[in-house]
Formats: sequence, structure tokens, C-alpha cells
Amino acid sequence: SQQTTSSSSSEAVSLSSTSSSAAAVSLSSDPPAAMSSSSSSSEDPSAPSTASGGQGSIAIERRGDYSAVCRWTVANFSRIKSRALSKYFEVGGFDCRLLVYPRGDSQALPGYISIYLQIMDPTISSNSSKWECFTSYRLSLVNLADDSKTIHRDSWHRFSSKKKSHGWCDFTPCSSVLEPKAGFVLNGDSVLIMADILILNESVSFTRDNNNSSNSEA
Repeated sequence: SQQTTSSSSSEAVSLSSTSSSAAAVSLSSDPPAAMSSSSSSSEDPSAPSTASGGQGSIAIERRGDYSAVCRWTVANFSRIKSRALSKYFEVGGFDCRLLVYPRGDSQALPGYISIYLQIMDPTISSNSSKWECFTSYRLSLVNLADDSKTIHRDSWHRFSSKKKSHGWCDFTPCSSVLEPKAGFVLNGDSVLIMADILILNESVSFTRDNNNSSNSEA
């Protein structure tokens, strides 16, 4: 009798995301419910702001090299006819900024406040050059009168040279924020928007599974 032994191997590729700092926004295998209304901004993020009124001021709280919290006070909020952009701030080597449409993105969903996060790679000089940045983030519209009424939206997105912005066109109805007694407008006509951003470093690992089987021939 003759006995031969054959083995088969299969390779599995796993993708893991790691960071040097603790995540302020947790990731799970299932996308959050907010993802159903998240979208990319309909305008070019590199275009200059056309909003009237001030761009406001930002304060950055860093939580390591790859995580930061941005507090953006948007002045003259009710007077902004189109949109407002925050100043750029650095997180994980990328340039980040916030974009808000106080009366809604006219090309997406008017009547709702639209808020987006925009990320760009400062090392890339040409729009044709490819880059990617996988990010977990939370955007918040802060209620100064009652923090329990602060509006939060969580998501994650792979920003790239073709998809530089991501967020919500229907973050919340305009009327619910602009109402003076709602608690969102402070100092006469300013609104506080917060962004909790975590840049994820991705690594690819390969694992090999060997399944040995014996076949006998008489």
C-alpha cells in the first residue's frame, strides 16, 4: 500500500486600526445610526469662504499626537447667509477644519443646520496626488443652558484626496437652534460647535492557516 500526505494552505488578510492615544469615539463592527444621514459636503473644501460675519475662534485640546478636541465659537451665527469655515488645526499630521451651514446646505437639505469635518494632507501639493486618512470623530452642537440637550453625532470616514469632507446635512433643524430660549445661542449671537477627532493608523497583517489532511491509497 502507498500513503501520501497532502496539505493545503489559505491566507487570510486582516486589517487593524491602532492609535497611540485613547479613543474619544469608540469604534464597533457595526456603523452607528448617525451614518444613515451622514454625507460629504457638496462644495469644494478648498474654495474660499463666502459667509458673511466672522469665522469665530477655536480652542484646541490635544490628547496625544493623534487625538484632539476642537471648540469652535461661531460668531454672528444667525447672520451667516451661506457657510462659515473654522481655521485649520493639526491632528495626527493632517490639517483639519470645520464647516457649518447655519441655514442648511442648499444643495443638500435646506432648513437643517449642516455641519461637516474636512481633512487635508498638508504634505500633498497637488489635488491629483492620492492620500488617505481613516478617522473616527464626533461633532457636537453645544447647549450652553443644559448640557443634556447638547446634540452629538458620531461617525468614522476614510478621508482622501477625492473625499475631503464628511458630516451631516441634517444635523438638526435650524429652528431648534436659532430659537433664543433653546439654549444654543450665547453672547447674543454665537454658537459653540465641538469636534472630537481621532486619527487612526492602519496596519495590515497576514495570517496563514494550514489544514493538513491524509489521503490513503491501497
